[in-house]
Amino acid sequence: EHKGPFHQPCLGPNRMDGSSYYPRAKDGAVATWQGPGPAEHSYCTAAVEKPVSSSSPACSWWRLVLCTAAGLGVCTQVLEQAKTPLSAWVQTTGPRPGTAWAPRPAGHVPSWGEAHRPPWASRPLHRLNTWALDPPQDSRRAVQLPSLPPAPSLKPGSRAWLVRDLVIQLKTTRPNGKAVADGINNVAYKSFFESPSNSHEDLQREFSQLCPLITHNAVRMSPRDVFLTMQSLARLSGHEQTFARHLKGAGFHTILALRRQALRVGSINALDGHQTAMLVWSFVKLGDRTREVPYAAGQRVAADGGALAAMKPKDVSMMLWALATAGVADETVLTAFAGHLKAPGALQGFHAQSLSNTIWAFATLNFRDGALLEALARRALQPDVLSDVFPQHIANTAWGFAKLGVRNEALMAGLSSRARQAGLRRFHAQGLANLAWAFASVGFYDDWLTRAVAERTLQRGFLSQCDLRDVASLAHAFAMLDVQDNRLPAAIASRVLQAGALYQASPWDLADLVSAFARWGVVHEPLLAGCAQRMQEEGVLATFSTQGIANAAWGYAKAGYQDPDLMAAIADGVLQNGVLGRMKVGELSMTLWAFATVEIPSPVLFAAAAMRLKAPGGLAAFGHQEVTNVAWAFARLGHRDEQLMAAVAGHVTQPWLLRDLRPQEVSNLLWAFAKLGIRDEPFLGALTGEAVRSNKVAALNAQEVANTVWALTRLGEPSPALMRILFQRVTHEAELRRALKPQEFSMFIWSLAILRVQDPGLLQALHKRLLEPGFLDGFTEQGLAAVSWAATILGIRDPALFAALASRAMHPTMHTSLTSSNLVRLAWAFATQGLRDQRLLYKMALRFTEPGFLATCSPTEIAIALWAFVTLEVRDEYLMTAIAHRVAAEGALADFSAQQVARVAWGFARLDINNAQLMAAIAGRMLEAKAITQFQARDISTIVWAFGTLGWRNDRLLQRISDYILRDASLYTFDEESLGALAWGFAMLGALDEPLSAALAEQIVQPDFLSGFRAEDLARTAWALAVAGSLEDAALRELLQRMAAMPLMPQPSWSYATQVHQLLQYVRTHPEGLPLSSGVLDTMGPFVAQAREVFQSSTPSPPWIQLQVAEALRQLGLRPQATEINGYSMDLVLPDLRVVIPVEGPDEFVATGTSYLPSGVSLLKRDQLEAAGYRVLPITFFDWEPLRGPVPQLKYVRQLLGLTGQDGAS
Repeated sequence: EHKGPFHQPCLGPNRMDGSSYYPRAKDGAVATWQGPGPAEHSYCTAAVEKPVSSSSPACSWWRLVLCTAAGLGVCTQVLEQAKTPLSAWVQTTGPRPGTAWAPRPAGHVPSWGEAHRPPWASRPLHRLNTWALDPPQDSRRAVQLPSLPPAPSLKPGSRAWLVRDLVIQLKTTRPNGKAVADGINNVAYKSFFESPSNSHEDLQREFSQLCPLITHNAVRMSPRDVFLTMQSLARLSGHEQTFARHLKGAGFHTILALRRQALRVGSINALDGHQTAMLVWSFVKLGDRTREVPYAAGQRVAADGGALAAMKPKDVSMMLWALATAGVADETVLTAFAGHLKAPGALQGFHAQSLSNTIWAFATLNFRDGALLEALARRALQPDVLSDVFPQHIANTAWGFAKLGVRNEALMAGLSSRARQAGLRRFHAQGLANLAWAFASVGFYDDWLTRAVAERTLQRGFLSQCDLRDVASLAHAFAMLDVQDNRLPAAIASRVLQAGALYQASPWDLADLVSAFARWGVVHEPLLAGCAQRMQEEGVLATFSTQGIANAAWGYAKAGYQDPDLMAAIADGVLQNGVLGRMKVGELSMTLWAFATVEIPSPVLFAAAAMRLKAPGGLAAFGHQEVTNVAWAFARLGHRDEQLMAAVAGHVTQPWLLRDLRPQEVSNLLWAFAKLGIRDEPFLGALTGEAVRSNKVAALNAQEVANTVWALTRLGEPSPALMRILFQRVTHEAELRRALKPQEFSMFIWSLAILRVQDPGLLQALHKRLLEPGFLDGFTEQGLAAVSWAATILGIRDPALFAALASRAMHPTMHTSLTSSNLVRLAWAFATQGLRDQRLLYKMALRFTEPGFLATCSPTEIAIALWAFVTLEVRDEYLMTAIAHRVAAEGALADFSAQQVARVAWGFARLDINNAQLMAAIAGRMLEAKAITQFQARDISTIVWAFGTLGWRNDRLLQRISDYILRDASLYTFDEESLGALAWGFAMLGALDEPLSAALAEQIVQPDFLSGFRAEDLARTAWALAVAGSLEDAALRELLQRMAAMPLMPQPSWSYATQVHQLLQYVRTHPEGLPLSSGVLDTMGPFVAQAREVFQSSTPSPPWIQLQVAEALRQLGLRPQATEINGYSMDLVLPDLRVVIPVEGPDEFVATGTSYLPSGVSLLKRDQLEAAGYRVLPITFFDWEPLRGPVPQLKYVRQLLGLTGQDGAS
């Protein structure tokens, strides 16, 4: 059949020299046969002249000669020459015993080979194919078979010689399928039992001639012929590895031809069950992994119940094996086989190999039928099967049940016992790996088996025999069974890291290795790095299954191995090719958990996962563990998706799922919602109610207790019943308290502080735990700060505890790593406790002043830190300058709240640190448009007080505040302390004008307004009115009366004494304007005496200026005297001139930025001195300091006094 110039040439007999008997014409047609040539005559003549001996397989040899000669049309002379020696050999040798054409002699005992020799194994000479001697005319088609190469030197009867014999037969005859099969079987039989071997090259050459002949004859084969041929090829392939390799390589076109013939319409239906099973098995066995034949055969058997019923156990197991190997997981077919096997007595004929193959096949195809598996297990445990199993059967059976996730303890125990009897040395590497993997996967621990497998694995040279799949399975098994033997990870890692080994690793191998070492808790850096590098190679992750990706991610996360590039590659792998959509619920939750554990956010991955989970029914298949892991992962990485968490809440609160939640999952769910700040009251109520009802709270471990308390505290849902149980457990269970790790302890005590829990027994137990030796050594800087803060809040006042906390905080690895928030908490706690540990404070200050550290501090942290340092009286100029620069930086104060601005001003004022840049920045912040409306009354008063304390007068700011108070705000919003600070600040700056002082006086006389005022508040407010020159008699009387009703202060400050003294002098010097107030002075005798004593005990004037002025006055002939005027001790008084010269230092002035103005104290003092009839001529520090030497100083004093003469005469 000629099919055109571009198709494979048709086949036919060839000459011995390689030329065709039917040479092609130029147009591709077939020419006429020209008869045999010289080569044919010489070949046959040489064969005839070959001597014949009784020991040589002459039958086959002469058959080759006759067939070849007849097929070539050799002349009769040559043929006749062959008959004579042949007849002689037959007469002398006789027929072979045991053949179909000669009866066995009496008493003959056949050998094993003779007894098992099939009828086609030896064909008698007189039954030569007559068609070969006289070919019909229609058989001469235009075909072209491969040319036989020149006859090599082949040993007669060898395997290659047998193949050449078959090739010549097929080339010179027109055999049917059965004849082809018989010939192949003959070669298979003899090559296995009788024939010596040849070189690989000889066999390969002969097989390359055989396969095209089979291919050529395939088109004429009936279904039964195809079956017989495939069966024969499988048998020969099993006996001869060279042939098996050839069929999988250059000879695979033969399998393709037979497959095409088998798939012709109706072909498979013509076969019975046995033939169908053998046909499918043969195709798969010979390397045909396409699904066409297995699928068609499976459908045929499933549709024909009679065919399935007629199949023997071996047929069933072989067909199932073929379906599994080809990956034909057809539900209909498998269901039909399962139904057949579940029938009563159906498994009785199954023996060990058939049974193990059947189990392996169902497991490979992931077909799980509980009743079927139970029946298979019962059959496997029957004595006639169990006693006959070989190691491979044991491994396959165990692997199959494990693969399907079925834990049959009786079966596993039986298989373990049988493996022990057989001995593990009989297991090859793959079988041993599968056996170990199976027992580990179902969680069946057999001590002997586990130890024996481990010892076998560690034997020298064993792992080198294993491929990476077996090594990975063993690692997985040992890790799952928790085999703690450091030699195992080391040996496995050494095997895996052999040169080039990882490049042979499959995705499953990589995933299993990584997850195994993670379960072991062994972080083997070279192994993990090598696996990571292999996974990141181009295209590798694309070959991973969804479970492989999940296992790999989980393994690296569990091992704590940080490789952002690998996790990014895994994220890309999940997001590509629809992997995310195909992931099972467990795989998706594991993957998200892994990213959260190593803290790699991967926003794109989590966004895509959220979209899938939020879709209708997206969480329907999620169990309690999977949904908990999802919520935990999103919370851990801070991915806040309210819709997703609402879906999680709705899913979890389903009764069946809520009931199945484990204690740990209750804790993790609460933690997740708290971490994300999502408060779902129905969800919280259902979850906490279930925890209390089912007493799950009693099973919480230490970490879960801490997490639960922390979560409920953060959510503002303390759940009193649940909290009470948890607190009681911590109070009374010493083991639970000891199990609290430092981080968990800090979380727990922080929650107690937030809730302001006052439980003496609980607090005492926690206090005692903190003092246990070595416990604080495990705290991180965050935990240490949290404990210090919480202990302070809870009222734990123990110097020994805080000394230990300070010691831990000063550890070299601790204070240098303190973050801003933790450092501020520590500072606040120690300040509140009033503990001034100089070394700790010094280290804190150093940490704050490290380059760039303050830039990491938030406004709140700066304000609290400043408060702490002020409270502990830490006046560190370098630290305060750094804080001032941080706060006063351009735009920095915009981030500060009004309260924080006020706290900063207050802190610098309390420490008396004057920073012009900072004060200007604060004034600018308040002068911004509508900014003042953000400030509360206390904030405004604090800022005014701070400006007054530091002596900074900003007229625009003060006017803005005054206008705001008088127009938009009410003094009634100021409490007693705020009002006093406000009034004092304005007065100190000399800016308390009449409208504001009048409003202040009006507010004072309101009923009960002064009821909460302290003595300091009363004094400051009254003094401010005095500085302003107010004659609001009613207001001043109210203030004085309340002061008189208060007890004396034990140790009044100089500023308080000054205010009281100046106030009383002011009232005393204005009897006409303040008659009511003057009447109260008689009742304030003790106040007057105490204030006078304290006031006069201090001389704030700079002594060196005072001495220089006195000297200048004496040079002018004046004699200054020390005189008391209205309670003021004045050292430079000129009685004759009625002149008093007060020397005023920096504390008695306020700065405006361009000049200095007298403070309120200085103004009131001057007024009161003038009221005594003296002319006041103040000498200020800013006028005197530039005068260098006696001459300019003398000139300045002369000009001050208005003197013209040398002796002082005016």
